[in-house]
Amino acid sequence: MILVLLSLGVPAIFPARTEAALAPPDPFPTPKPLKPAQETKLKVALGEFFTASAEKQGQWKFSRSLEHLLNENEPAVRRAAWEAYSAAPIHSALAKDYNAKEVRFDKHRSSYTVKMVGTRPTNGWALFIAMHGGGGAPKQVNDSQWQVMQRYYREHPEAGGYLYVALRAPNDTWNGFYDDYVYPLVANLIRQFLVFGDVDPNKVFIMGYSHGGYGAFAIGPKMPDRFA
Repeated sequence: MILVLLSLGVPAIFPARTEAALAPPDPFPTPKPLKPAQETKLKVALGEFFTASAEKQGQWKFSRSLEHLLNENEPAVRRAAWEAYSAAPIHSALAKDYNAKEVRFDKHRSSYTVKMVGTRPTNGWALFIAMHGGGGAPKQVNDSQWQVMQRYYREHPEAGGYLYVALRAPNDTWNGFYDDYVYPLVANLIRQFLVFGDVDPNKVFIMGYSHGGYGAFAIGPKMPDRFA
């Protein structure tokens, strides 16, 4: 059985592993309920797949009965696959950071705040990542700039529901938002919200002021597939 799901808005085919998160299944029709026996068998198979190594996933074959189930009730299978992927142990560290409102890459760590604006759209929340000014300054200055960014922009619920994430730079250097470590760090942040934050992968935006604005100009062109 091959499941074609969305990864950050780009098709991804199982059994191959992708580094980006799979998109939530909201864009698909409401599934018909699975029979209890079907649901149990599917959950077991998907759980085994998502806990397997990348090498084993690349050689994985699902049973013919699950192939048939995919053909007759694709929305339900897609939803079950997404739920199994989200709950897989591979995301335990990601979940821990998400609950702590922080994101990591290598030795670098950034805290963030989250503000929910408006009502959740049908396909999930839009995500706005906002980066503060400052840069090459004492920690107190950059902390203050981060606090300003948490309330810097006027809310626009009429534009559709969104999550406003104010990201603290991982350090206090002049290029804290546009050094090499920033790109995978921001990719991990986006992945957190796709997996756990009910975010629409086709509505992810990044912006900033001053130091953060330079960061947005650097990050956007180098990671264009991650943003709307």
